[in-house]
Amino acid sequence: MQSISYEQARKNQTARRLELAYVRMPFRLESTDRFFFFGSCTARQMERAFRLRGLDVLSTSPAFPRDEVALGNHPHDRYFVPVLSQEIAWAFGKERFPAESLVPMPRNLWADLQFPTRARAVTHARALARRAELERYFSRLDEATVAVIDLCGADLWFDRTTGLALNAIPPDWFARRHPERFEYQMWDRDDCYEALRALRRMIMDVSAVTRIIVTVNRQPLFRTFRPTDVTQAEAADKSALVGAAAKLVAECEDVAYFPIFEALSAMRHDDVYDAHDHVREDLLDGAMAAMLHACGVYDAATAEPDYDEAAYLRANPDVSEAVRAGSVRSGYHHWYAQGRAQGRVAAALELAQDVPIEAGAMRVRLATKIPGSVPTDRRFVLDIELENLGPAVLETAGQYPVYLCYRWYDAAGTWTEIGHSVHTALPGALMPGESTTLKAIVATPKSAGRHVLAVTLLQQNVAWFDDVDPANGFRGTVLVDDWDVVEAVQ
Repeated sequence: MQSISYEQARKNQTARRLELAYVRMPFRLESTDRFFFFGSCTARQMERAFRLRGLDVLSTSPAFPRDEVALGNHPHDRYFVPVLSQEIAWAFGKERFPAESLVPMPRNLWADLQFPTRARAVTHARALARRAELERYFSRLDEATVAVIDLCGADLWFDRTTGLALNAIPPDWFARRHPERFEYQMWDRDDCYEALRALRRMIMDVSAVTRIIVTVNRQPLFRTFRPTDVTQAEAADKSALVGAAAKLVAECEDVAYFPIFEALSAMRHDDVYDAHDHVREDLLDGAMAAMLHACGVYDAATAEPDYDEAAYLRANPDVSEAVRAGSVRSGYHHWYAQGRAQGRVAAALELAQDVPIEAGAMRVRLATKIPGSVPTDRRFVLDIELENLGPAVLETAGQYPVYLCYRWYDAAGTWTEIGHSVHTALPGALMPGESTTLKAIVATPKSAGRHVLAVTLLQQNVAWFDDVDPANGFRGTVLVDDWDVVEAVQ
């Protein structure tokens, strides 16, 4: 409990409503500061407001393949304070990411328990690869001077096997088979405060951060696992976060609280949220302008274009290759230091294969398991892993679309079934260094015998990738026979 004297209480007395323009902050920010934002989609909107004002944002979204992430979700979004501490510990080598946090799912796919619920399961190799990408992402914190933490939720799921807080609801398919592994924890103010205090210590320990700004997310709660209704659960959840933040601010001069939650709570629902129930972009932009003003950074004209990491890397393959090689930390770092001065495009683009890919840029890796025997004149499914090793973007779009395709060869090495191959579209633009999985439909030959199936990519009206380099394909011998029982998809 905190108490103040009668005289001080009389001095504090006011009937004035909260206005962000009059909020005071305990420290200053500089235009030369480097910012790292933690949180959900609201934090991503806050980043955008800072970028538009020419500020250096280190936490700009990494680009993940579009077939792995549901629209509007970011794999690096983190909703709970202990989850943030875990990610920082893994990124800076204080702890190792436990193998048990990758769990098996149907069709030989794997889910990362720390990814948002709507992130799609992938192969085990890809799950490990994108875990490494996340650790590189969170390691950008080491250069930040200011951390902005958007507190999203108090209640969370807990994994008893690993002893870790989870970033999302456990995958239902896996959790139903292992219900004893998970529990739901309802945190109060003191729980949140202890976790927030530990997070502050860790951030200060691994980075150049000297100031931390805390906000509470105004995103409405859509469901709860408490034994109550959503409205009461949301009140308990947000109260715990606001109280924890206030307690930390009271004892730490390097931590400030900016009351976005309180300011937006006083407004009508329809005035706060867009059609997708996200806080309106213009409101958050105004709130960020007020925050910067309160910290001594006066609002500048938003002259810089918005930035899209995925679009920038797709439009600039040389930058994408440099990021993969480690010579450039991120596409945003390149754009901020060089790309904007060079006039490179930073906003979202509609990309299409309107120019043939050069032969030297046709470099891919294919992995699949070809069956030993198949029936004649049927169709079956191949599960294929595809990795883009070259500098070009691969997409099934434009004048020269790229497809996954195949050819059948007979025992004499003659290409048969010409014109009958089924073309499988790529699930989205595959950037340099990206991997994806897809299901390819294969039509079998009409004649029986021993055949060779060659699987590769085809750029329409340009070239078969394995003609350029046999390493761009995958081959296997298949016995094609007349038999009735098939494991095929018609």
